[in-house]
Amino acid sequence: MKKKIIIVFGVISIFLIINYISITYLKTGNGYISNKIRHNTPQFLKDNLKKVNNKLKKNLFIFENYKNKVTANEKLNIYIFSLLDKISFFDFKFDSTFTPEGTDYLVTKYHNSLFFEMGPRAYLAKDENNIYIITGSGSLMYLPIKEIYNSKELIFKKINTNFFKLASSSYKNGYKKFVKNILIKNEKIYVSYYKKENDNCYFNSVIAGDLNLKEIEFKNFFDVNECQPYYDDQTQVGGNLSNFKDDLILLTIGDSNSYDRQKNDNPQNINSLIGKIISIDTNNGDFNIISMGHRNPQGLFYDDENDHIYSTEHGPEGGDEINLNKKPKINNVKNFGWAISSYGEHYGSEDKWRVEDLYRRAPLNKSHKKFGFEEPLKYFTPAIGITQIIKNNSFNNPKKENRLYVGSMGWDLSEGDLAIHEIILDKKFNYKSSNIITIGDRVRDFIYLEKQDFFIMYLESSASIAFLKKK
Repeated sequence: MKKKIIIVFGVISIFLIINYISITYLKTGNGYISNKIRHNTPQFLKDNLKKVNNKLKKNLFIFENYKNKVTANEKLNIYIFSLLDKISFFDFKFDSTFTPEGTDYLVTKYHNSLFFEMGPRAYLAKDENNIYIITGSGSLMYLPIKEIYNSKELIFKKINTNFFKLASSSYKNGYKKFVKNILIKNEKIYVSYYKKENDNCYFNSVIAGDLNLKEIEFKNFFDVNECQPYYDDQTQVGGNLSNFKDDLILLTIGDSNSYDRQKNDNPQNINSLIGKIISIDTNNGDFNIISMGHRNPQGLFYDDENDHIYSTEHGPEGGDEINLNKKPKINNVKNFGWAISSYGEHYGSEDKWRVEDLYRRAPLNKSHKKFGFEEPLKYFTPAIGITQIIKNNSFNNPKKENRLYVGSMGWDLSEGDLAIHEIILDKKFNYKSSNIITIGDRVRDFIYLEKQDFFIMYLESSASIAFLKKK
């Protein structure tokens, strides 16, 4: 009898430990296994497991003890980050070079082992003289373009800012992914981040400061001011920035799990900024909705020559999109269909009964045009973990075709992940064909240097800087 009790107790203990780890770790894990588990566990099961965990944490000493350890770890994370944030120079050493299969390109990687602790996400920007990089936790640094020709190392210099006091300090748990993008325009620097007003209120925000290589004092520039609840690691919030015409800039705003968790239709509600791309006047912060019906617009590029906005969008399970907004007008807001139309499916759709109610709210019809929405230029099923987009007709392009370059993350090379996709358009900007430049690392962001004629990438898996050049 005693043996049976021990066995039963052991089985229950193992279940509770696995359950707890699955909810507290795998929900925010950044690996192949954790992503698969998170995306394929039905939402109702996640919610119920969380309720069970909350009760267990209140009643079992082992979880209260774990909670104390987590608090101690959070304090340690913040302390480590504060130490790293005081470093004045980040030296990225030469790591390797290789030629992506089937191409005549050369990729050169540089790595700094400490930089992963500062991110692991980071975003790039440029002006005439410098390259800028900001980490997911707000550390800002620059590299003079004239120094990139040193093949042995890239030395980024730290720019002192008040970002920690203004934004980071509200994330007391050491969360390091709330910065969403960076933009340089007219001697100003703009940083997009996900603002924590309190434990129950988060929203997209943009801060701005005068560009100075020694010290920048950021000030609040624009707030979406629509409180959204906290979910996992805040993956559907958008936040990309782009130059736009005249004194305007563009900002993408994700749907913050509108349909599946909040059970509202904000992306289709013209009176909400959730699930929209907006323009903001840099003189006074006035804004206008440019397009709607977006899930999580990750990439953003304005083609000033043709007055086109290109954007990329994370689908649910499949259905990543490249979208084109031709000649955007404030009085003609284009609708890209989420979540009435999508070429993806809701997670857990294999068991329809589990998501039946969700499909009633968000049917994901397999046509956009039929329902009055804009069709994507191209969509990807399975999804590629789509990221930044740049239109560039100069790079290795003797025919001067219309070309887009799109980054991808994901984890599966066979699906076109971990690469840059070269998208060729016809003269009317319709999709024609594409090529895949396999990088073998998650391409979080990239920029193009016109005079030097190559791309600079930030590779998230290894926290590396890399160049993509013609041989």
